[in-house]
Amino acid sequence: MDNGDDTRGFANSAGNILVNGRRPSVKQDTPSAILARISANSVERIDLIRGQVLGIDMQGQSVIANILLKEEVPAAVQWKTITGKVFDEDFINLNGDISLTHKWKDIDYILGVQLDQHAHHWEGTRSYFFGDDNLVEDRVDDTSQRHSFVSGSFGSSTWLKKNFIEFNSRVRVDDNSVPLISIRTPITDPEPHRELFDNDSVRTNIEASMNVTRSFNHDLTTKGIFLYSQLDNDQYATQTIFDTNDELDLFRESDKNTLTQEGIVRVETNWTGLDHHFIQFNIEGAYNRLTSSLRQTVDTGAGPKRENVPGSNTKVEEYRSDILLLDNWNIGPFEVEYGLGVEVSNISQTGDAGLERDFFFLKPQAGIVYTPHINTQARLSLQREVSQLDFNDFVSVVALQDDDITLGNPNLKPESIWKVELGYEYRFSAAGAFNIALFHHWISDVEDLLPITDTRDAPGNIGDGKRWGVNLEVALPLDWLGIGNSRLDIRTRWTDSSVKDPVTGKTRKLSAIGGLGGPFIYREEDIKLSSEIKFRQDFEDERIGWGWELRSRTKRTLFKIDELDTYNEDFDIMAFVESTRWFGIKMSLIARYLTDERERIRTIYENQRSLSVIETTEIQRQSLIGQIDFVLSGNF
Repeated sequence: MDNGDDTRGFANSAGNILVNGRRPSVKQDTPSAILARISANSVERIDLIRGQVLGIDMQGQSVIANILLKEEVPAAVQWKTITGKVFDEDFINLNGDISLTHKWKDIDYILGVQLDQHAHHWEGTRSYFFGDDNLVEDRVDDTSQRHSFVSGSFGSSTWLKKNFIEFNSRVRVDDNSVPLISIRTPITDPEPHRELFDNDSVRTNIEASMNVTRSFNHDLTTKGIFLYSQLDNDQYATQTIFDTNDELDLFRESDKNTLTQEGIVRVETNWTGLDHHFIQFNIEGAYNRLTSSLRQTVDTGAGPKRENVPGSNTKVEEYRSDILLLDNWNIGPFEVEYGLGVEVSNISQTGDAGLERDFFFLKPQAGIVYTPHINTQARLSLQREVSQLDFNDFVSVVALQDDDITLGNPNLKPESIWKVELGYEYRFSAAGAFNIALFHHWISDVEDLLPITDTRDAPGNIGDGKRWGVNLEVALPLDWLGIGNSRLDIRTRWTDSSVKDPVTGKTRKLSAIGGLGGPFIYREEDIKLSSEIKFRQDFEDERIGWGWELRSRTKRTLFKIDELDTYNEDFDIMAFVESTRWFGIKMSLIARYLTDERERIRTIYENQRSLSVIETTEIQRQSLIGQIDFVLSGNF
């Protein structure tokens, strides 16, 4: 399942799930979350669509799942509860999710509510060295997260004369607290002292959308999409340092608010008036705004003093238009797709930094799909994509634990990528498939960390680069090994890249995403090798199933002006057993984070990286403590 990209605009956020042939016009409320609220009793069947089908907008996907609902069904309630516990915590994780699918007059609607409270616990150590081998301090870290949220959603659809109207809305409020206790023991002074970090946040997310679809005749269909979303994020962080007598030595606090807003108007027109052609014309207009404010103070005993963080109080606005004309031409076993897109935008920033810029991009695309047999497909595509800027990169960010600031950059511009991909898919049985795709990307204006001063860097454009690799997916039934009703699903991605380093002038790979926190997920990013393996076996007579999942990825490095920041999660395993044999309820027992060991190595130089000697080295090792969940779900 593909939930789409979390980018500005609607075109790139669509996933590969349709409901009754229509793509859910949502962004924050993902297609997978929408499906979780649909009762299985309401589903007529699920069609797997490979290649272009008349009236179906594939939006660049090679495979789409179309969920077809029954026309007349009684009211249905879908529910799910999760009770869990971290192995060494007294806190009980609780989650409740319930949804109602019903009909009022001619309006079909679905209403959902979800409540959640859960905890994560990390234990670890940090070792600090002068240079790379002289130990100067050891730390023992203990981090506990408390996260709760409440979410409500409402969706409806109806016919109004010849217009099919859909409405979707969602509200979610998250409350998150992550305290860290660090016990520091310098080698020269065996008396330990404490350092405390608290990171609290409250996020309020609102989204509402309306779609109007009309078929003017058999050949012409138009859909209008109107969407508004808003994220209000209040963050409060503190750093408290005590001396060896447990007296207060320093207190720093950071109070930040970020408000992100997006409004989208989009019109999609499909025309099939020419034999064997499916012509699409899409036009989208969007307005995006981010407003950020930060107040930071430090108190070393003489009272709090304001700390200036340049670029932290700012407003960024964007007006953007996106047009696409696309034709899909079906010629027997061949499908030829070609089109041209145009993107025009204006981005302005006011506050600590002021700048206004205009952008214009042409986005041609072409592809050919060859399907000689229902079980075999080959694909070749070439297209130019333009990245959607993350407005948070325009705002300076303070990392209290790292004693570091990443500046915002008002001069950041979108990177553009020419992508070529050659893919082959073979389905060797009803449940078995082999899918491989080779890709190469030519990147202009690579977005990475760019030196702004001799000691500070910021997100910026560092020149041209390349990325190449292979994606492999295998679905393998294991009956031939004597393991009945079992299946192994494998996803793996190997990638490499090159770009000229703005600090050293030498060729290196692209920077990867930093950070150790959060559950281990498989995603496409600039990592040498990442893999996900899932095993499942079902015993149909006993109505019991069990399985496990393994995820792994190799080291990833973030290249800063005076630092190499390397992360290594190695691999993680989860296992489960489930049954539907009692009371018509699905019961699952899930063990998570069984081998979640993580490492971070910060190599900090005296001045610019690789142009000076190593000043300090920090080695952080962290374990995400395992947890067990008991899940009940059903419908009535």
